[in-house]
Amino acid sequence: MDLARRFDRICHRASKHHLANRTRLATWVLLHGVAQSHKNVVLTSWEFFAQQITLMNPATFPLWFGGLIWLLASREGRRYRVIAFTYLIALAEFIVMHGKNY
Repeated sequence: MDLARRFDRICHRASKHHLANRTRLATWVLLHGVAQSHKNVVLTSWEFFAQQITLMNPATFPLWFGGLIWLLASREGRRYRVIAFTYLIALAEFIVMHGKNY
């Protein structure tokens, strides 16, 4: 018995609503197909960071990276330091969870 049929039987037993079961099956088949398509590319942390620079325009890298350093290191930037921490935490989450770079 193939995996999709087994999944369909499990969903059918768990719920009396046939439409809900078909929706679950379609979702599972779609997600299983995406997982098997090898389109998910896992980037290293440096590759992910390089892609972020590319997406945010490499010419502006000195500007936003300098602003990040200013927010973290200067007394004047202390008031807005939460912006730097927000960016760094989001960046770390994307890297750890292998998020998409776009």
